[in-house]
Amino acid sequence: MQGGQLAGGQISDSTWAGLIDHARSATVRVATVGCSFTATGSGFTITPTEVVTNRHVAERAVSISVRGETGTTRVTSWEISTTDDLAVLDLDHPVNTAVLALDTSTPIPGDLVAVVGFPLGGPMKVARGRVLAVRGASGPSAQRIETSADILPGSSGGPVIGTDGRVRAVTVALDLRSDTALDIPAARVAVLRSTSVLRRPSGCPTVQP
Repeated sequence: MQGGQLAGGQISDSTWAGLIDHARSATVRVATVGCSFTATGSGFTITPTEVVTNRHVAERAVSISVRGETGTTRVTSWEISTTDDLAVLDLDHPVNTAVLALDTSTPIPGDLVAVVGFPLGGPMKVARGRVLAVRGASGPSAQRIETSADILPGSSGGPVIGTDGRVRAVTVALDLRSDTALDIPAARVAVLRSTSVLRRPSGCPTVQP
């Protein structure tokens, strides 16, 4: 794993590798079950029993489970943002020993980042890249951060960390036109609780004969 020059200075390879390892320890696989589908995504712990992921990972689910370093647990409830593609999952018990802090400042093009997740539902992988652009206004109202990190379906909800180890953004989509990753600024996670709808595990509608 390599560090390198970035907009605000530089970081050694060993320091960068250590921060990525910590982020890996805080990243989880999210498994959802709906009435007619199953799916997987990524997420990360911000407290021992709270996981951030994407709204599109969780919104149609009737049950959700999370697998981390120490095992698997069920999600007892989840909050879906009404304004952003974000959700917070409340866990029955912790599955990771590490948590990640949020960096709510606006990234600078050229900043070094690393994305952690479970692309295509496979093993955890790390993709490194740089911030290319910030789309929209600066600060909490910024809509998307564009990076050069390689992502795939299944990476959704994973953390995008900066060189201080904090989360700069949440992976959300791949821009097929430019082949770049699109991410939601971490500042939007900070306001999620005030723009969310609470969901709990439920059953599927019964079809009457």
